[in-house]
Amino acid sequence: MQRRNWSMSDNSREYQGRITGFPYSVEEAWSMEWVWQRDFDGFRPESCLLIEAKAKYDQFLNKLDVPYTKAFDDMEEQAAGQAAIVDDHPPARLKWYFQTERTWNYMRAPLARLHIQSEWVP
Repeated sequence: MQRRNWSMSDNSREYQGRITGFPYSVEEAWSMEWVWQRDFDGFRPESCLLIEAKAKYDQFLNKLDVPYTKAFDDMEEQAAGQAAIVDDHPPARLKWYFQTERTWNYMRAPLARLHIQSEWVP
């Protein structure tokens, strides 16, 4: 594990901590993350499950649920990089969690193509 000071909202930091169970501090703006060739938000060793948690991405979707920034392109690139590592190391698995249904619905198809499980957990 490694302490990371990524720029994110308090809501996003709290969501990541709730989903992963890893320590974090909103006041000091840090989160613990799992590092295995690249960053993952969390890891559950009992099931060899790597975790990514995404919150507050609806702000980058227009009214038709089409992204208007490259935030979703960046997310897909991140997913592809993580999937490549996990695919090369069975029995490791990867699951992405989404705080909002709109973002989850948008990302389901790209994640499925990469064989990444996903779930909407408000």
